[in-house]
Amino acid sequence: MPKTWFHSTHFFRTFREKHTLLSQLYWTAQLGVESVRTQLTSSPTKDFAVDVIHASFSKGMLPDTCAELLSHLEERQAIQRLHLLVICSANLEAYVKDVTELLVGAMGHIDSEGDLTAVGKALARPILQSNTLTDILGYAEHLYQISLEPHLGNWKRAYKLRCAAAHNGGRVTPRTLREIPDIGLPLGAIITLDWPTLKQYLDGADEIAALIDRTAAKENVLSFELQCFVRDWKKIGLVPDRKAFWTELQRLGFGMPKKARRREIETLAFE
Repeated sequence: MPKTWFHSTHFFRTFREKHTLLSQLYWTAQLGVESVRTQLTSSPTKDFAVDVIHASFSKGMLPDTCAELLSHLEERQAIQRLHLLVICSANLEAYVKDVTELLVGAMGHIDSEGDLTAVGKALARPILQSNTLTDILGYAEHLYQISLEPHLGNWKRAYKLRCAAAHNGGRVTPRTLREIPDIGLPLGAIITLDWPTLKQYLDGADEIAALIDRTAAKENVLSFELQCFVRDWKKIGLVPDRKAFWTELQRLGFGMPKKARRREIETLAFE
């Protein structure tokens, strides 16, 4: 599904910025791999790679010959793809928790300090208190009354790979074989990820976040988010001066509220 514009929450914009950075990190690393491959392919196979490239670090840090490094490049890049999946999962989890707390607060379940009330905490608990992304997303389908398929189905496998990377050091364990019986790797093998599979998971994560945000980002929620953002600014002493106040908020993607609401926000910020 193409990325279409909509009035989004600041939490979603932050998620997408981090998500875009993952892509930039991947392609930067890929550029490095291709450059190294080009340079080492025409060099003596037994020379040390760091000497050929004139690296800024000693070969004690990477004592591979040209031949050895060339033989490991693809596997190491495939391991990095798995690590990017771990970060992507964390970014998606953080977004869903943040936007859910925002949604429930905007429903009125918030106290004078800006924290969720007991009712609000109870309503959001299955998301805010869970550390399992697939459970979080399953509950989000009910809370937001949307379907996250087929992306949620794909992410059930992705999350199992994420757990193997985060908890097992990316090695196949007996639990890995039980949870992903078709992984096609022996016990103790290093888990890797190819680009088409990672791309599918990255695209799915972005679509999941967008589907949730299109549902959550109603006018009252966006207005409440602006209020919370300004309150947090004030708590940490980062409110811009009056001249720059609305310019800075608009730079961050917040819309300009109506006059009466602007006065309320300014009162919150400066009094």
